[in-house]
Amino acid sequence: AYAHYAAQNRAVTRNDYESYCYKMPPSLGSIKRANIVNDPSGTNRRLALYVISQDADGNLEQTKDVVKENLKVWLLKNKMINDGIDVYDAKIINFGFDYEVVTDPNQNSFSVLADVDERLRKHFDQKLHVGEPIYINSIYNVINKTIGVIDCVKVNVETKTGATYSNVNIPVEFLLNDKGTIVQPPKNCILEIKYLDSIEAGGKYGFSSGGGVFLITMD
Repeated sequence: AYAHYAAQNRAVTRNDYESYCYKMPPSLGSIKRANIVNDPSGTNRRLALYVISQDADGNLEQTKDVVKENLKVWLLKNKMINDGIDVYDAKIINFGFDYEVVTDPNQNSFSVLADVDERLRKHFDQKLHVGEPIYINSIYNVINKTIGVIDCVKVNVETKTGATYSNVNIPVEFLLNDKGTIVQPPKNCILEIKYLDSIEAGGKYGFSSGGGVFLITMD
């Protein structure tokens, strides 16, 4: 509260700038996600603002130029005098993953897998933020906490390109941390799982010969 009072409706911190992006009147356009960082190519007090929008189907898309221009004007009246802001497009990195799961033989496997799918859809229901990582262990936790799942054996994450996916081609190996447990995008990129309905979107269930062990793909 003290900080807000001192700011006098000015954008001072990183969170201030991002909040003002989301507060922009709908008549000027809409920003789905924003991330502001110190511009590595600029001088002191030069800031780089990376933004991304969302289409009618709920998928991420590049922000229109007119919206970015409106955003600059909107921020101009609230920014600190010495701050210079450059607005850029955040790059979309689409990803998918498959996981191998062992189900309880006393449970209906199709029902268990449907529950896992639903829990994963809820887990990824909200779009990530620009620069936000994915913790692979959280996927394991979602799957393993589903009733009827004995164990999630493995989760393999991969980036998706071509066709209806983003044209940003970065192998997932370049995004993984040393332990392979975190997918960390650059500060100017946003991770998106585009199709949460695995079967309808072309994902597939692959059944192993062992019975009760299933390989699932979500794009």
